[in-house]
Amino acid sequence: MNFMDALDTKTSDLPKPKNIPQGTYNWAVIKHDISEIKSAKGHWDAVNFSVRPVEAHGDVDQNELDAYGPLSAGLGRVSFMITREGGNEALVTQERLVKFLKDTLMIDGAADMTLKELLAASTNMQFMAQCLHRMDGDNVYVDVKNYQPLA
Repeated sequence: MNFMDALDTKTSDLPKPKNIPQGTYNWAVIKHDISEIKSAKGHWDAVNFSVRPVEAHGDVDQNELDAYGPLSAGLGRVSFMITREGGNEALVTQERLVKFLKDTLMIDGAADMTLKELLAASTNMQFMAQCLHRMDGDNVYVDVKNYQPLA
C-alpha cells in the first residue's frame, strides 16, 4: 500500500510492517544526516546513518528471510548523539563516531580527513553487524548492533 492510499485507510486497517529476521548481515551506508534534538533532558546533535542489509550470514534463518522478501526492503540506523553541553560525554561519543568511520567503515585516507570529509565518504561503505529486535509494547524495533569491519 502506498502512502497516498494509506491516507484514506482507517489506522486500524493499516497493515503491520514485516521485520527483517534477526542475525548477522553485511550492511551498506545509504546516507547520513545530522539533526538537532532538544528536550527537557538536554540538547544534542544526532548523526544518523541510514543503512541497508546487503548480505545475510549463516546465523539468519533462511525460511524467515524468504518470507520477509528482498534484503533491499530492509532498513536500519546507526546513530550517535553528541551533547551540545560539551565536556567528556561529548568527547566520548565523538570518539565513538570517529572510530565507526575510521575503524569500522575503514575509509581510505581517514587519518588525513576532517570529520565532515569522513561523513561524506561514508556513503556506500560496508560493515558487518547484528540485526536485533527490541520490543516496546506491541512495537518491534530493529536495532543494528555490534558492528565491526568486513574482514
